[in-house]
Amino acid sequence: MGLRRCRAPVHGRHGKCQACDIVKPNRPVFVVVNARSGRAAVRDRIEALRAGFVAASGQAPRIFVARSGKHLAGIAIAAVSQALREEGVLVVTGGDGTINAVGQLALSHQVPFGIIPGGTFNLLSRTHDIPQDIDGAIRTIVSGNVRPVQAGLVNDRAFFVNASLGLYPRLLED
Repeated sequence: MGLRRCRAPVHGRHGKCQACDIVKPNRPVFVVVNARSGRAAVRDRIEALRAGFVAASGQAPRIFVARSGKHLAGIAIAAVSQALREEGVLVVTGGDGTINAVGQLALSHQVPFGIIPGGTFNLLSRTHDIPQDIDGAIRTIVSGNVRPVQAGLVNDRAFFVNASLGLYPRLLED
């Protein structure tokens, strides 16, 4: 069951559609973590995520850990499937590449999507004024304040901040 896009002039405030009912205390949260993103140890990040969501919403998130970029797509698909089945919210923590990969799935499946910056540059989160600390980003997600994000398409692949061609994307993959 996909979510419909809200066309109301006060999206997020009228409470008349499923798209505006994004984050309520009873909706489960599914977090995709890229273990290779950022500088902090993955165990510390997972514990901070659990504690942050419990403090902010009273519920622990379900965490899906991708141990490497090779495993990210499979882990993200599992999280999206769970979010769809349970009408939950998909959250990703990682760098811009991780966010873009998981965001692509969220967009194509119309799953509510939250971002917790966890990379080196965090261009997408900085562009959209998402707090750079875990607790601040979690509070933003559980606030239920939905903000649209523009996405572009190149060869049926979504991008959120920029698209690169040539050598640069190959360097990032290594």
